[in-house]
Amino acid sequence: MNSNQVAVLDTKSEKLSWLSINYNSNLEKIVAFQQYNNRFYLIDAAAGQIYRFTKNADQLAGSAPWLASKEDLTKVVSLSIDGDIYLLKNNGEISKYTKGKRQDFSATAVEPALNQTAKIIVSPEQNYLYVLEPANKRLVVFDKTGKFNSQYTSYKLNNLKDFQIDEKNKKIYFLNNTTVYSIDMSHLDK
Repeated sequence: MNSNQVAVLDTKSEKLSWLSINYNSNLEKIVAFQQYNNRFYLIDAAAGQIYRFTKNADQLAGSAPWLASKEDLTKVVSLSIDGDIYLLKNNGEISKYTKGKRQDFSATAVEPALNQTAKIIVSPEQNYLYVLEPANKRLVVFDKTGKFNSQYTSYKLNNLKDFQIDEKNKKIYFLNNTTVYSIDMSHLDK
């Protein structure tokens, strides 16, 4: 995302296009951005708000506050959406929001404790939350009630940048430095 545009990759045609963002605030305060059901959600940490945009031709417009009240979003590093919105803070804390309101949610403590987390993905088809923690070279899996399920770790994952899940084919893909690693999901067989 540059100062007023976001790149969109059409995976079928492999073509890159740009959407301009009609947003009246300073885009330097943006910490996360995601699309869900033809709407786009943007976290403005300074405003303590999640804004929802609609797509109109080649523009994202109509920004509307999504949270019912201002929240402290200064430590949020990632969001993921499955109808509810899950926010991940850099210390591993996960928050859940439904229709703009914070829900009671807490994840089970894990050993070692989560810190320096970087990304969360919520499974749209399964009942899982995936949390990437590069500092401990691992991906931690919780169910959507916050109960710990499993974790994936490897000494080879010494410079984790990103990950993606493919539950249909039971695979997790890790971007480690410039190398992509694929591992089988064992937690789906439990």
